[in-house]
Amino acid sequence: MRNQSSICSVLVPAFVALLLPPAGIRSAVALVVSGPTSEQGAEIIRLARNMNPNIRVLARSYYLRETAIMHDAGADEVFSAWR
Repeated sequence: MRNQSSICSVLVPAFVALLLPPAGIRSAVALVVSGPTSEQGAEIIRLARNMNPNIRVLARSYYLRETAIMHDAGADEVFSAWR
């Protein structure tokens, strides 16, 4: 299981890095990040910020204690389902 998690930690951001430009990230006004782990979400936020520093980012973390990870990566707003 750990091996699969390590592979996903590399593949998810790499895959997203390929998808962001054709999806119009350079001219996008906003990005919503939800679904991957907070660490993967943070990497997606960093990638998006590098491609478009003015983009507004709304991110979802799984747990309240992980909101700082998303904020530190550059999210403007972070929410969590758990309080």
